[in-house]
Amino acid sequence: MQDVNELYRVLKSPIFGVLIFLIAVYSCNLSDGKLIPTANNGGYKIEKFVNEGLIRIDSVVIFGQIRDVETNEAITQAYVSWYCQEAISSTDGNYKFKIQGQVDISSYFTAKTLGYRTLETKMFKTVSGDSIRLDFLLEPDYRPIMHCDTY
Repeated sequence: MQDVNELYRVLKSPIFGVLIFLIAVYSCNLSDGKLIPTANNGGYKIEKFVNEGLIRIDSVVIFGQIRDVETNEAITQAYVSWYCQEAISSTDGNYKFKIQGQVDISSYFTAKTLGYRTLETKMFKTVSGDSIRLDFLLEPDYRPIMHCDTY
C-alpha cells in the first residue's frame, strides 16, 4: 500500500506535470519535416532550399519523387502540376521542372495518375532562386472506373 501512496505522490507533484508537458512539446517538434497529411491517406513532404540573395537567379526549381503510400514503390507516369505547367515522373518516380522568370507568389501543387487519388498541397510561397524538394505519397484508388456514356 505504501508503494501506491508513493506513486500517487509523485504523479501529483508539479515537477512530474512539467516533465510531461516538456515531453509533449518535444514530441510535437519532432514531427517537423515529416509527412504532411491530406484529405486522403496519402500526403507529401516538402523541403525548401532558400536563395540567400548571394546570386541572382530568375527561376524556381521543383523536384522530387512520387511513391505509393502503401508499398513505398515509385510511381511512373504520374503528373505534377503547377498552374499550367506539368512534369511527368520517370521510371524511378522522380520528376523535375523549372519555372522561368521572376517568381514571387503563393501557390500549390497537384500530383495525379491513373489508379491513385489526386493529391493537392497546401499553399506555400515560392520566390525566385528557391529550390523545392516536393515528395508525394499517393494513395491507391480502388473505386471502379465508370463511364457514364454506357448507360
